[in-house]
Amino acid sequence: MNKKVKILLAITVLEMIIAGIIIYIIIGRNLPIEHFAMKTSGSFDGTIKNTKFRITSNDDLNEFCKRYKGFSLPKGYDLFSNTIFIQTKTCGSGSTEVVFDRVNIYNNGVVFDISTNTPSIATMDMAYWYLVAVIPNAKLIGVDVSEWETPTEVYNSLKNEYSIKVDCKKLELKESLNIVKEAVNETGNIILDNYYYSYSKNINAFYLTTYDEGKCNEFIKRINKQSNGMKAEILSVEEKDKTEYYKFKEKLNKDRTPYYFFLLRSEKLYGYNPPYGYEIAQMLEHEKITTNEYGWLQLHFYDFNIDKIESKLDTIIQHKEEWKLYDYDLNIYFYR
Repeated sequence: MNKKVKILLAITVLEMIIAGIIIYIIIGRNLPIEHFAMKTSGSFDGTIKNTKFRITSNDDLNEFCKRYKGFSLPKGYDLFSNTIFIQTKTCGSGSTEVVFDRVNIYNNGVVFDISTNTPSIATMDMAYWYLVAVIPNAKLIGVDVSEWETPTEVYNSLKNEYSIKVDCKKLELKESLNIVKEAVNETGNIILDNYYYSYSKNINAFYLTTYDEGKCNEFIKRINKQSNGMKAEILSVEEKDKTEYYKFKEKLNKDRTPYYFFLLRSEKLYGYNPPYGYEIAQMLEHEKITTNEYGWLQLHFYDFNIDKIESKLDTIIQHKEEWKLYDYDLNIYFYR
């Protein structure tokens, strides 16, 4: 076969391939998209914050079903010719109906049109829905589907979050806070989240977070080697997805803006109970007064000063009998 014939043959083959692609695209544009909404009796995996999944193989489908036990398709689909898109949606009431109106395909993505109908009198239970679209691959040529991740991509991005508790019952707040801060700075890659003091529960502790097992162990050793009675331990290890991990990394590079509040529990102080609640709030020089969902007095402060905090706590302790307190909490959050 001479060179000229080879060139003509190559051109013919190329033209056939191009023609085939064009026919595939034209036919694909006319193929229907199957879409439907499914309500499930189970709840979603709380670890996964991602709500948009792309299923391209049976392995993907099996991985998804492992995490979402209540999910099953009404029939089998050809995953060589189609891609299944699944969006999860949580509704605050089981009475809410989710309507999957249509699927929009643009060059920059696949978008679901979804509407909800909630009756005027709704139940208080949660509802969990799957929005499913089976889209022919021919319709996805040139479409950016990166917003929809495969289950494997999502699960491979999971990281262990280590929560640490530092008990400091034998030390004053100011001294223990300085020790914890110093250990955090020396260890690195760890966040001081909050401090919690509870009279009735006998809790006086700091809570911290890291995604680095080595740093977790290093921090605990730094605290526990001291002879001041402080004790650090791992409170929990939980899988978290990349959304939570990115929030952690963001906090690491963020300036701290601490705030704190006292929670006072007493039948005499149920709600604000004016003038009693306001008198106490003024005595403690509060910046904001609210009640929690149980009606207990909650006093908020945004001017973080450790000496003032200890002084306010002393005031509460001194007036415990007068105010008939059977419990009081102090909560300090180091990021706002």
